[in-house]
Amino acid sequence: MDKRKKRKNIIYIVAFLILCLIPLLLMPWFGHQKIDVGGKDASLPAKFSHTWLRDMGDYFSKTFAFRGQLIDIGTYIRQGNFRSDTESEAILGKEGYLYYRATLDDYTASHTMSDGELANLVYNLKTLQDDLEDRDIDFVFTIAPNKNSLYSQFMPDKYHLDVEERNSERLRPLLEDAGVNYVNMFTLFRSQDEVLYHKLDSHWTNKGAALAMDALLDELDKKHTDYSEEPYEIRKDFTGDLYRMGHPTSFEKDENVYYDKEFTFRYTEGDGDVTASSIRTENDGKKGKLLMFRDSFGNALTPFMAEEYGETHISKALPYDAFLAIDDDVDAVVCETVERHLGDLAEKAPVISLKPEKKPHLPKEEIENYHGTVKTENSVLTNFSLKIYGTLDPNMSEAGGDAWVILRSGDEEIVVKAFRGGEGELTGEESVPGYAAFVEPFDLTSGEYEVSVASEKDGTVYRSAVLSTITIE
Repeated sequence: MDKRKKRKNIIYIVAFLILCLIPLLLMPWFGHQKIDVGGKDASLPAKFSHTWLRDMGDYFSKTFAFRGQLIDIGTYIRQGNFRSDTESEAILGKEGYLYYRATLDDYTASHTMSDGELANLVYNLKTLQDDLEDRDIDFVFTIAPNKNSLYSQFMPDKYHLDVEERNSERLRPLLEDAGVNYVNMFTLFRSQDEVLYHKLDSHWTNKGAALAMDALLDELDKKHTDYSEEPYEIRKDFTGDLYRMGHPTSFEKDENVYYDKEFTFRYTEGDGDVTASSIRTENDGKKGKLLMFRDSFGNALTPFMAEEYGETHISKALPYDAFLAIDDDVDAVVCETVERHLGDLAEKAPVISLKPEKKPHLPKEEIENYHGTVKTENSVLTNFSLKIYGTLDPNMSEAGGDAWVILRSGDEEIVVKAFRGGEGELTGEESVPGYAAFVEPFDLTSGEYEVSVASEKDGTVYRSAVLSTITIE
């Protein structure tokens, strides 16, 4: 190799190394761009640990200089060459529509929920609804459809649409048969003559949110504003989450609807940020108290719901912390979740102390070889709820079947209905039917309690022998 060629190779290597170091060296001036949609800000690891290298890598990957510009360039290259972006979280559809890649499993009905998971989800929702209604609190559940579930005409042709096997389609008749108060947003939005989701975002527009509010409050028989009669204007000023995923430093805007009618409610928690995990509002001109559990589809829905109630509490809590309904003394509870997160509801049982059953019809006979387990969050209960959870005998229980926790001290016996499912979440054991129940201090007197469980299969209830003991002080 002659000296000239060797020198040229060295120059190339040095130039390449300098180019690679630029994002690191210029971080103090051109790094830390706030471009992640819904992501957490990266922070420098505070101290050395066994995850230090991984944490440093994560920190650098989110804060290096010109990150946004480089992501933009990469997206344009991929889209220009292939008319789709196989690496981005956003899918480029027809006519410039963007879709969230995480919804593909629902769209193609791959990796669907099992029949047992669906049954447990319905059981938990119906159990929660029954308990709230027993406390004179109305309950409504709804699913915000994935964008491609409604507007598949703009999806790339290479993705096969499977409607019948989707979680949402299989869940709908189960909800109806169980008597869960369910608002079907799929049918409602498909009946409209216009697209009510953003072109460059995964969520519904303000007009879509107003339509959703109308359906929810109709179900709750709550008097409210009919926005179909309200004048509005369309502005091209909305920043779409899907667009920002691939173009974090570009400035293309999406259209949104803005009604002439002004909101009169005020924020008492959340500082007006509709993405906050907990929001409280008040409206002096309205009556009623609402608790709404929601996800990111609640961003646009929150103002419309808050406008119609004297007080609202909008929460992102998951599992649903239904204790809030009691603490806030609400009139109604609305649970909204996006279609692609239905599996989370099957894994995470609601958090609430169900009222002890007054006349439980459980067998007296105890089965010694009932293979179940009992665990508690705390062995001693003082002034907070005790979580009792564990596993049921798979041969003496079935998905969606009733389950109970039984606490006995002398002649005193308290029976509490349990939520179902969530094997990994509730018990840490795979493929084993799980349960969870919560008990309030005022339901128990001080002393030692024997704990057993009961479960139902094929119409027969099986009661275990004593599985554990707890002490109440």
